[in-house]
Amino acid sequence: MPSVTLFLSCSLVAGVIAQSVVFPLDVIRRQMQVGGVGGRAAVVSDLTWLSGLRAVLQKQGVRGAFAGISPTYAKVIPWVMIAKTAQDALVSFGVLHGFR
Repeated sequence: MPSVTLFLSCSLVAGVIAQSVVFPLDVIRRQMQVGGVGGRAAVVSDLTWLSGLRAVLQKQGVRGAFAGISPTYAKVIPWVMIAKTAQDALVSFGVLHGFR
């Protein structure tokens, strides 16, 4: 049976990769929902995610697409690590004892 450390490290890598891929789309979604709040001009006002991504990259650069990712890592990564480790441990336990 693989160790808990292996499960935790694999789920850490999976969580980081997943959040890194999805986060720019979440930034675009938030900017499209909020628009120009507080008298500021909206960065993203188009209707498609692709045009929104282009607008963010042109106006704010890559840093703008990943602005605020650190708190998201702090929130999501531990949850993913615990959930995937528990799932993998239960599956391994079931396989070991003939449940699967």
